[in-house]
Amino acid sequence: MDSGALYINKFPHTPRAAAILIFDAVYDISCMVGGRMARASHLVLVLILVYVAVLNVILIHFIWNTYLEPRMSRISTRHAKVRNTTRPALRERPPPAACSGKGVRAIAVTTQEHKDTNDVSGRTPVFSQLRQAFRVHDDVRANVFVVATAETFLGSHRIWCNSLFMQTQHRISCQLLLLSTPWTEHDVFTQILKLSPCTTEVVLLPDVVQMSAGVFSRLDETHPKRVTCLLTETTKTVHCPLPAFRVPRLFIDEYTGETDVETAARGMHLYGGRAAVVNLS
Repeated sequence: MDSGALYINKFPHTPRAAAILIFDAVYDISCMVGGRMARASHLVLVLILVYVAVLNVILIHFIWNTYLEPRMSRISTRHAKVRNTTRPALRERPPPAACSGKGVRAIAVTTQEHKDTNDVSGRTPVFSQLRQAFRVHDDVRANVFVVATAETFLGSHRIWCNSLFMQTQHRISCQLLLLSTPWTEHDVFTQILKLSPCTTEVVLLPDVVQMSAGVFSRLDETHPKRVTCLLTETTKTVHCPLPAFRVPRLFIDEYTGETDVETAARGMHLYGGRAAVVNLS
C-alpha cells in the first residue's frame, strides 16, 4: 500500500466517527485547563481566608487596647477607692480598766458670742431649762461641760456651772472648757475624754437651742450607737441646722476632725437622721 492510502486510513470514514474524535480531543483539552484553574482558585481561597483571620486578630487587638482595657482599669480603681475610704473598720473599744457600771454621758453646751449682754439666762434660756430637766429626771447621771472661748466666755457661765452641782444634789458635775479660736467638735471630744475617760457618749447643745423638761426622755428614744441630729427644723439643705448631736463613743474614737460631725458620720454609715429632742424657738 502506498503512502496516500496509509494517510487516508488514519481518519474516520464516517461523519459520526469524526464527531466522536473531535469531542474526545476537546474533552482532553478542557480537563487539562480545568485542573489548572481549580488548583489556582483553591490557592486564592486559602489566601483570602488567611488574610481575613489576620485582619480579625489585628482588629480585636486594637479594640482591646484602645477601649476595653482602659475602661476596665478605671472601674477597678474606682471600686478599690470606695472600699478603702468610705467604710472604715469600726470596732467598739473596751472602756478603761478604771471604768465600771453603765458609763457616763457628757453634755457639752457650746457657747456663742453675745456682745450686748452679760446675762446668760435672759439671752440663752437653755441653761435654766437644762437645770430644770435635771430636777425632773432625778435618775439622770451626766457630766456637763460649758465650752467657751475668750470671745464667748461670760462670768455668768462660771456661776451657773458652779451652782449646778449643788442644785442637783451632787448628781451632776459641771466644768468650764476654755478653748482657743477656732475650735472644732474634735477639740471638744478630746478635752472631754481627757477629763472624763469613762464617757460613753457626748450630747452637743449650742446655747441658742431650747428644750422642755422631758428632754432626756426624748433623747433616750434615739439610737445609742448612731450620730443623731437633735433638731427637726427644716432648712434649705438636708444637713442638721445647728451642731446639736447625740454622738456615741464608737464615733468619737474614729473621728479625726477633718470634716464636720454629720459628714463624717454619713461616711462611716453611723448617721441616724434627725429627732425632735430640742428646738430653736
